[in-house]
Amino acid sequence: MMMTRHRLLPMLLVVLLAGCAARTPALSPTQTERWQQAQEFLAAISKAYGLSGVTLQVSEGHTGGEIATVKGQAIVIEKALLDYKPWVVDKVIAHEAAHVIHGDFHRMRTGWTSRSEAVLALRGFEVEADVKVIEILQRVRGYTECKALLHVLFYKTSQVKALAAGTIKAWPEGHWPPHEEHEMILARFPTHHPWTGKCPT
Repeated sequence: MMMTRHRLLPMLLVVLLAGCAARTPALSPTQTERWQQAQEFLAAISKAYGLSGVTLQVSEGHTGGEIATVKGQAIVIEKALLDYKPWVVDKVIAHEAAHVIHGDFHRMRTGWTSRSEAVLALRGFEVEADVKVIEILQRVRGYTECKALLHVLFYKTSQVKALAAGTIKAWPEGHWPPHEEHEMILARFPTHHPWTGKCPT
């Protein structure tokens, strides 16, 4: 029996829908600084893209195993994200903001009739969000295209290494494997082929 999209959603949309906002957990001084910077960054993105009512929330164990997720107009990040370097936080916030800009939370609710169709759609959303991150970093942070691309691809390379080392135990079904996402993203920027992992100074 073919599963309906209503039964598919609870299983497949963890990347963007999982979790609910919880009371902000206690943060260390460094985490508090990262949290404030993340809020300022999201405010700048909202201004640049005309977003209204988008909020940023921090939780502990309320994102369905993801480091960040989107629920409607709320971006929910795990407290653990605030232990990473600012560029990593920027990349994650920009990625989730890209989902909001693209309206992915609402696009997920229509048009799918099979599990495979839903998985392919979700994987497409993720690649498009990372491509959008490169634009956001240029527009809001003032990065060159090369520097923005460098940040996104380095993030992907880090995920590949984490999977190989066993730091990441399982990969979400709604994502292409990170090495494939790396190549898909790079393919959008042919002027940077061959990719050397460096940008002009």
